Amino acid sequence: MPSIGNGQLATGIYTDTVYMNGLYNGEKGESHRARIPSQINIRMDVTLSVLCVYFADCFNIDTSLSVLSFGPGMFIERVTLVDGAIVEQRTFAHRAITSLLITQITVDFSQSVSDSVTLSLSDNPGPVSEDITFTPSQNYTQGLPGKEQTGQTKVVEDAQYQSSLTNVTVIYSEVRMHLQSPLSCRLLLLMKKHPALILTVRIQAITTNIEIILSVWLISELYQTHVDQWKKIWDSGNILMEGPNLELAKVVCGSMYYLLSSLPNEPIDANRRRFSGLSPGSLANGAFLRDYQGHSFWDTETWMFPPVLMLWPYVAKDLLLYRMSNIGAARDRAAGSNNQGARFPWESAFTGTEVTPDCCPETRDNQQHITGDISFASRQYWAATGDTKWLYGENYSFPLEVLYFIFQCVMPPDEDHPYVDNSIYTNVIASYSIFFAKHAECECGAWMTGDVPETWLDVARKMKIPFDAERNYHPEFDGYQPGETIKQADVVLLGFPLMYVTDPVVRRNDLDIYENVTRVDGPAMTWSMHAIGHLESGEEAKGAAMLNRSYQPYLIEPFKVWNEAQNHKGAFNFITGMGGFLQSILFGYAGLRLTVEKLTCNPILPPGITNFTLQGESENIKEEKINSLLNCNLF
Repeated sequence: MPSIGNGQLATGIYTDTVYMNGLYNGEKGESHRARIPSQINIRMDVTLSVLCVYFADCFNIDTSLSVLSFGPGMFIERVTLVDGAIVEQRTFAHRAITSLLITQITVDFSQSVSDSVTLSLSDNPGPVSEDITFTPSQNYTQGLPGKEQTGQTKVVEDAQYQSSLTNVTVIYSEVRMHLQSPLSCRLLLLMKKHPALILTVRIQAITTNIEIILSVWLISELYQTHVDQWKKIWDSGNILMEGPNLELAKVVCGSMYYLLSSLPNEPIDANRRRFSGLSPGSLANGAFLRDYQGHSFWDTETWMFPPVLMLWPYVAKDLLLYRMSNIGAARDRAAGSNNQGARFPWESAFTGTEVTPDCCPETRDNQQHITGDISFASRQYWAATGDTKWLYGENYSFPLEVLYFIFQCVMPPDEDHPYVDNSIYTNVIASYSIFFAKHAECECGAWMTGDVPETWLDVARKMKIPFDAERNYHPEFDGYQPGETIKQADVVLLGFPLMYVTDPVVRRNDLDIYENVTRVDGPAMTWSMHAIGHLESGEEAKGAAMLNRSYQPYLIEPFKVWNEAQNHKGAFNFITGMGGFLQSILFGYAGLRLTVEKLTCNPILPPGITNFTLQGESENIKEEKINSLLNCNLF
């Protein structure tokens, strides 16, 4: 089943669990998303036999029983009774009022010949939360009839960086479990020329820092304000496709929807909880010992950040602010090993301290490249937006601090080799970090605190880049032998996203050599990078094959959810893979290339697509880049 979310709250359809942005419980490696029982897990049983009504277009996916509507971001169940009345249940995470989850049931009598409709409802909020200590439910007295609970998480993540437990308030409106709609309601509706009666609404409000009064929102307006906000988001950034390959267009729409469902839609302000990162399994998942427990990895900056930056740059800034707000823990970790700068954790949750479980010491200790990944994302944000306030004011020391690196005995992106020297990816992105720090120093001038030592620049210029002249390719690290199996994309990342300048023949050799040794059971995003590489090399047939390979084995129908690996293994609703897939569309077929100096576009139509449009807003984008990026039809 799919999930619904608004960047603040998310839940899987027909599950008993709600997760909240930044709400974690457990110490360090046991830190995981704190479970909130779902009060909108409602099922309806119509007493009359039913015929199903469903619909489908680019933004809707049907199962003959229910619909996930990507446009307005909601799950819809719709049944037509034998007497012609239509009953519809809509479930959505309100996009404008992000503390609300809503289930709304309506009845359309316009074609009905019966006097009444009877519904029996059941709800299943599941067991008591093991992560939050809630007070007993009490009557809610400040608005709509309902119940209220207050609670508190049980364990802080790291007492050095989290001074107190997190408070949670849950309010939900009451719903009768047996409902009847009489003929008088139908006549009243017809007289007013309304097609449908709102039979019942269950609203669940969840907050940590502001008071919720349910009566201030008119129920009749909740649906429309939600739809309007989603339209605003789609208008601000979208990928539109026309042509017979409707399946590809649906996967693109679904990937954007699930990614957006885990992201805030407005810049940070006083009324919104601080954004706490993207996790591979989305905001709707992250239980203890499942779906990476809701932690953030390099997945954020390397796989999900690039499409967010291209389509919704105002949200991309939030991803960087999450890292910047936790830089204290990163500084302390670097200092603890007698190094300068900041060492970001491999897994991060609320405080920014290292929360990788003890089961994975090699990844926790040796995956050094994440610090460079964050620096590279910062560079790309600066290149895309020219946001001088961010670079000069909010962020003036950030490029200088992201300089912690060790080059011996590291784990590259290929996690099958945990102890190697001179990982080519790690070395290249380390040198990029130093050069970007120097660029930021030059841009900021007097605003910059500190400077980049010449010795660091000398290290960057002389960084070892492994190369095999006989075979004319890049070994992954010192001592790598062709034919050694790897887990996932590594060397191919030099061509993209790093855009490391190399001979086209070497680039093709890298693609071919590593394509043949990558594990079949590796994560989904690998093949999107191969698709980009082949398209860049003019090999359209190989590019199309890699595009299909990047999503088809990982997709679960009918709602376009993803698994991390094939055969339904790994993290569920794997938005890391979706981010990589969207990159194959934006940087493969649209051919976008973003550098500090310029943005270029070299488009190729995807298979079965006749018209391909990137849509976005120009706010905060460098003016000289607008015409190249936004509202550009790619024929």
